[in-house]
Amino acid sequence: LLHFSPRARGGLEHMASSALIAPETSFDTRDGFLDLLSLVAHEYFHLWNVKRMRPAGLSPYRFEEENYTRLLWWFEGATSYFDWRVLRLAKLCTVEEYLEHLAAEIAYVEATPGRLVHALENASFDAWIKLYRPDENSPNSTVSYYRKGELANAIFDLEIRARTGGRASLDSVLAHLWRTHGARGVPIPEDGMQRLFEEAAGTSLGDLFDTLVRGTRDWDLASALRHAGLAIERNAKTDSTASLGVRTRADGGRLYAASVLRGCAAQRAGIDANDEIIALGGRRIDGSGLDGALFGKHAGDEVDVLVGRDGRVLALRVVLDGPRLDKVKIVLSKDATADELAFRRAWLGD
Repeated sequence: LLHFSPRARGGLEHMASSALIAPETSFDTRDGFLDLLSLVAHEYFHLWNVKRMRPAGLSPYRFEEENYTRLLWWFEGATSYFDWRVLRLAKLCTVEEYLEHLAAEIAYVEATPGRLVHALENASFDAWIKLYRPDENSPNSTVSYYRKGELANAIFDLEIRARTGGRASLDSVLAHLWRTHGARGVPIPEDGMQRLFEEAAGTSLGDLFDTLVRGTRDWDLASALRHAGLAIERNAKTDSTASLGVRTRADGGRLYAASVLRGCAAQRAGIDANDEIIALGGRRIDGSGLDGALFGKHAGDEVDVLVGRDGRVLALRVVLDGPRLDKVKIVLSKDATADELAFRRAWLGD
């Protein structure tokens, strides 16, 4: 059931159907159409991954209370990984479009400081108090198990293929989960996913689970993509040579700090979420953003920032950060080998 609305985008899976909501403009552009297709693919994939292969924490469903599971990094994250992968293997998107999508997910997760404090399995378990109850500090305290989970499963897929010489992949894991649990109606144990992955792959994967699922340090995405002869390029989205480290929102011609990112210039200087940013470096700020005031500034420059807070105006001294490398692109390595190109074809098709 597909509903069109300018106010929302999302879906909910059921045992034999799904309810989808998307913007009416979804057919106007190629990007909008691919986003709609990925939504359809996501909810369709849930017919298997969640509705029939189900974590023990959601078995049986208890509609009168909150249900807890540590496995949403798989049941939502892997579904997010497979929705675009399905589009690629069905040749509904090009390799370039798929890699552009994956690069955008990398950029989003890397711009979320919460990835360094909230492990994926904990983000899954804490969904009721984190994802479903966001606040101004959410970017610093948690990360989306959809989006970080998608990247984790991409790495699992690439590493399993590399470690088994192409004999196994995340597709093998999916088939194994179906045979051992989905087709038999047996819930997947909350502590059983590593064992099931290793049974499907025929090799130890403890280091990947420690890093991707149970850990909080950054992952070596470049190393995983190198198996497919791909490299990551990072650049700034704008021409600015400095950054403040705030996510902003405009309201009535004024600019406010929607959130202040952990460890960035704004947080070090004492700028708080919901502060109105009045001026930077002697330049008045309006609702259009900070780019103009930051033009010509560089990392290490000290500037005065005027903020409004609770009816008071505060003058804060800020030492600016360098430009945020928030534009990510995945490109073919210049020295990609024949084996790496063959690996990429096996992963993404011709």
